Amino acid sequence: LLAASICETALQVSSAKSAALVRWRADVQKGWVSYTTAGFRPFPFQIEAETLVFKACQTGMVTFMDDTSPTDRRVSLMSEGDDGWRGGAVGIVPLKRGRDVLGAIVVASTEPGHITQDEVDNLGALGAVAIGPLEMAWEFDAANKRASTDGLTGLVNRRAFDEHLKRLLNETDRFGQPLALIVGDIDHFKRINDTWGHEAGDEVLRQVAGTLAEGVRTVDVIARYGGEEIAILLPQTSVAGAADMADRLRYSVEARTVKFKGEEI
Repeated sequence: LLAASICETALQVSSAKSAALVRWRADVQKGWVSYTTAGFRPFPFQIEAETLVFKACQTGMVTFMDDTSPTDRRVSLMSEGDDGWRGGAVGIVPLKRGRDVLGAIVVASTEPGHITQDEVDNLGALGAVAIGPLEMAWEFDAANKRASTDGLTGLVNRRAFDEHLKRLLNETDRFGQPLALIVGDIDHFKRINDTWGHEAGDEVLRQVAGTLAEGVRTVDVIARYGGEEIAILLPQTSVAGAADMADRLRYSVEARTVKFKGEEI
């Protein structure tokens, strides 16, 4: 709600037609779009390197172009292929706490000259007011995520998985839609630990988890359910659909080579 309110206010204090809120983490040099209004691609998604927003967050510098038409069309705004913003106007205002960049407000219009420097200055004032509540909200969100995430694999942990399961079962009962469950484990995992050591076993777990996470949909819930056990909830999915997904995931893991300290496992 806070992110939506900031974006809507950004549209009110400017002539922009689209607005987005970006969260930035300088420690890992990554940014994520946490909210977008109409005109931008649906959130959430990661800001790609070498884009205008990525560079503005890196440097902490306000970026304003009242006409992007003369710019190199290979330069993108937030993600590859968005053409810098289709020949209109763009404003990017980093959100800063002291010298640290925590995010950015991004506004755009498809009409050149439709955003002015004064309006970008207004966004700076909006950012100064919003940064305190945003920082608290993001810290709270990060704490919640840490509490629900398995520290080794980055997947949902057992407690959070049980909560998702309860919620999805209630939705299934209410709307009569199918819900599928895939459970798998890593074959010969004890042999991996015994042969290469527990550090190697941890690396195998991380890589298998990453492969599986890449293969599921955004609506699916994937969790580390036990030692080397992975559980995946698939909303609105039939048994046949789940079996097909399980096979595709199994093939992806089978095709993956895990290397540890120069050795293939």
